[in-house]
Amino acid sequence: MAPEAGRAPAGVEGDVPHVPHMLAQIPGADYVPAQVADAEEELYDDAEPAVSLDELAWLRPLPWWRRPRPLFLLPVVLLFSLALGVILAPRMELFLSMICQKLQVDEDMAAGTPPHVPSSVCRRSVEAQRSLSMLQMKLLVVAGLGSALMTGYWSKLSDRIGRRRILLSAVAGAIFNDAMAVLLSYVSADRVPFGAHLFVLGSGVEGFFGSSGTVTAMSQSYLSDVTPSGTRSRLFALMSGILFAGIAIGPAIGGVLTKWTGTLSIPLCVAIVIHAGIALSLPLVPESLRPDAQRKAIQSHQETHHRNTRHGVVYSLCQGLLAPLRNLSFLLPRRLSEEERPVMEGSRLDTLSPRWDANLLFLSVAYAVELACMAIVPIKIQYVQLVFGWESSTVGYFVSFTALSRMVSLTVFVPIMTKILHRIPRSSVLPQDGAYSPGTNVHLALDEHGYARNEEPSSKPWTAKERECEQQWKDRENKLRLIHDSHMDMRIAVGSSLITCGGSIVSAHAKSAGVFLLGVFLVALGGGVGSALSSLGMAVLPHTHGAGRLFGAWGVLSTLSGSIMGPILFSMVFSRSVSTAPWLVYYIVALLQFVVIASLSMVRLTSVEALTGLPARPRRPARRSR
Repeated sequence: MAPEAGRAPAGVEGDVPHVPHMLAQIPGADYVPAQVADAEEELYDDAEPAVSLDELAWLRPLPWWRRPRPLFLLPVVLLFSLALGVILAPRMELFLSMICQKLQVDEDMAAGTPPHVPSSVCRRSVEAQRSLSMLQMKLLVVAGLGSALMTGYWSKLSDRIGRRRILLSAVAGAIFNDAMAVLLSYVSADRVPFGAHLFVLGSGVEGFFGSSGTVTAMSQSYLSDVTPSGTRSRLFALMSGILFAGIAIGPAIGGVLTKWTGTLSIPLCVAIVIHAGIALSLPLVPESLRPDAQRKAIQSHQETHHRNTRHGVVYSLCQGLLAPLRNLSFLLPRRLSEEERPVMEGSRLDTLSPRWDANLLFLSVAYAVELACMAIVPIKIQYVQLVFGWESSTVGYFVSFTALSRMVSLTVFVPIMTKILHRIPRSSVLPQDGAYSPGTNVHLALDEHGYARNEEPSSKPWTAKERECEQQWKDRENKLRLIHDSHMDMRIAVGSSLITCGGSIVSAHAKSAGVFLLGVFLVALGGGVGSALSSLGMAVLPHTHGAGRLFGAWGVLSTLSGSIMGPILFSMVFSRSVSTAPWLVYYIVALLQFVVIASLSMVRLTSVEALTGLPARPRRPARRSR
């Protein structure tokens, strides 16, 4: 997948990991940030204007301690992702312990006492695991709804009050949620108001403030504010690696702390200390928002607010709540123009009608279904507790293994396989070019660059017609690479889905931990679906200025599917089948992967046969000797 204009290679600009609620999924470099602010469309737009040095001139007069730099923010990202990983397993152990106390499945876990590390009897309890899956569903749905409704609001608000304050509010929401967990780890649930429902309250508050989705979006905005466009890709890739590192290392640390201390409280306290440290250090991080951009955002907001208030408060509130969902209209089928019809009619597959383009709709369905599959991650933790009886430290190692496997897949396996399988066409000449030399083999008449083999350079300058022809050949070369890369992306997406399907079936039938981990690793190797879909989305955009709207709409889908619909689906299936067939959730993943493949099969990719034939390419005029 050679990077082209308008296409973001996996793991770089436009492809920063989106980290939903920490229990929803292990983040990967193939997830689009849940950021729907239209003002930040240039982060993804292939027609992005270059950022000149003059735009960063406001930074130069500032002293070094007040000058925003990427290195001021990247440690914050590392610590935040590390805290998410540290409490992943201990929080689930805390949930399970409280449920076992309520159900009285273990004599050692008496009611009315603070919860402690669950016993093997508790972990293997069918009723306890069923209740845990339903509790997780509530937490994820509440947090997902809050994030879906508020992340766009916080993103736009950051354009007016700055990135740092929004980051601080998101961290404050995480601290509140941590505090609820720490409280219930020291005190019995029947001694606090609302009991175990404090977890739901904590998730709701964290989701309201955007949580990790807002942290990711604000970090992306911060880096974009203080760097020219030529260096963003490198920094976004570095941010992706830092997020991976935190999520991969954190669960192992949390598991070890639980095993060494024999209590669930210590890892939870460590996480709240990390978040508190971030909150205390954020005021020292210089603000990145450019003053003139802030003034324009404030003025635009005031004008919009003035227009909306004329229709009443209810209208203004509805407009704000429905703003994220309006981005989804961009994904609906669109009517083709007269100029586009010949190209689409020559595509690999006709869908709906030759007069309609539904590529983005089918790609979005595949993207949403793929993200829904990621919601199985917390169910996997329950599965290994139930089937293998793994304790907290082992669960931490398992989560770290899952994250590291996905990182290896996206940073090593997918690039290597792409390099091996990707072969850029050597010749720019197409069979339809033979129309300009009837009765001859076009490849005998033209060389691989399109020049006539028997034509010598002329000493005369190019005519206007020859210059136009040369430009057409240059455009042809770009289109050929884009078409070839899009077909390659399609093969990667379908192949990755098939690998994920096979790995899920292996996990479902695994009788030993080794075979199960093999299935998990195979699923991780199939993690290139999201990156390929992002690349395909750029390739099938209806015009060159829609990348920001595309990723904004996919940001909404990532929250609705990955943090709401997916958790509901897998929690309901697991809770109903846990006593008889807990492995059924893996077959649900396999089935959803076939839905992804079916959706991709409906996408119409432009073929080389649809391109217009060209006459022989004019040779450059020979230089006259002096």
